[in-house]
Amino acid sequence: MKESNLIDYFHKLVVGALFCGAVTFGTELAQVQAQAQAYNGPPISFEQFFQNPDNNELKLNYARQQAAKGDLKSAAGALEGMLYAQPNWDSARLFYAIVLFQLDDQYGAKREFDLLENRPLTEKERRLVDYHQGQLSPTNKGGGKAEKTVKIKGYVEVGVRSDSNASNNLFETTFIVVSSRDTSKFANAALKASIPLLNSGINLNMGLKAQTRNYATFTQSNYEVLSGSVGLSGALSAIDWQANLNADNVYILDEKYLSQTGVQVSLGTKITDTTYFKLMGGAYYQDIEDTNFNPDGRFLSGGKFLLNTSLLFRPTAKLSYGLDVGYERKIATTQFFRYKGFRLGAHVRNEFDNGIYFKANAGLRSLKYGAPNLFVAPPVVRQDDQFSGYAALGSSLNNIGSWMGVFNGSELENLYAEVVIHRTKLNSNIDIFNYQNTGAALKFLWDF
Repeated sequence: MKESNLIDYFHKLVVGALFCGAVTFGTELAQVQAQAQAYNGPPISFEQFFQNPDNNELKLNYARQQAAKGDLKSAAGALEGMLYAQPNWDSARLFYAIVLFQLDDQYGAKREFDLLENRPLTEKERRLVDYHQGQLSPTNKGGGKAEKTVKIKGYVEVGVRSDSNASNNLFETTFIVVSSRDTSKFANAALKASIPLLNSGINLNMGLKAQTRNYATFTQSNYEVLSGSVGLSGALSAIDWQANLNADNVYILDEKYLSQTGVQVSLGTKITDTTYFKLMGGAYYQDIEDTNFNPDGRFLSGGKFLLNTSLLFRPTAKLSYGLDVGYERKIATTQFFRYKGFRLGAHVRNEFDNGIYFKANAGLRSLKYGAPNLFVAPPVVRQDDQFSGYAALGSSLNNIGSWMGVFNGSELENLYAEVVIHRTKLNSNIDIFNYQNTGAALKFLWDF
């Protein structure tokens, strides 16, 4: 493909956005899809792309084809592979940077734009770089205009799960319940919106989340969770900030078990182009109800406080991972339900060239309670170490269908299938509180 044609393609990709003020959800993607019709060649299947790793011309056309369909993640993956082989292909890097920008990967986009800073670009290429750098958030570009786009994101997932010990899924691990192997159906959904407030550089953020799980036999672990949040976010020089009001309601066996309200504040800053530091603090009040399965729930009510630090790494567009260290404290009405301790966590996500992604998360909570537990003899102060984690493999239904030879298109590119393995284990100095669970799940996810 000629360099001049590729630059014309980039120009078409963003020319509509140059004259837009506020852009609502879906408009940017629609512009990309409408302007990306420059590729009029024969359809390129995922198998062709995967079986020709050295054909950069084919990779470029595949990226253009997927961008035209709105599948920007696949386009980004193809372009990243090309740039490993030809790092001085400036027009391809500009294409990659613009796609990352449209995917809201501002750190990645800035990294690519910075690499183009001293390259011998044409006047048209330089205008495109300058325009997109002007649209980066203040934190990512070191000052300037804030994001002016209304952003709406969300997901819906449904699935089935099998647990070796279904009794460990209650909200608080303070109950003594007989172990039970069981299967369940579950559904989760979330919706988040970020709305710029005029030209203040501040965004209004709102979110809703719902979860439900229903077991076939051990209905004592059936639950529903409804959560909502509203808050503000912005940037001060190189510091991102966010403050939210959160509310959560948990229902177990159709009885209201917990109402939680609180404030959460976070600060973050970029350490390097691929490393981000975040500090989060939260203060909540938990109102726990007396219920049929737990008639003394009121004794667990009280304040809860969290402090967490995170290091987030994103060395490439396909690989990200992070580490967390935190402290938590619960001040319950009754002394022996109070606790404090530390939290450790780690997570990783990697997207492979064949369209499969891997993600994993692991966490440890080490807690010490405030007074001897009077429910055991002799009474002792309870101490727990709880590990929980999962590992998952997934892919879009479009990729899966293409591998199976059923269909080849982008219609199902935002629909995913995942296989997940779960593991939970609690070790307590009071034996009756020990439990462990191993589970597996199959779920289908719509990400938008």
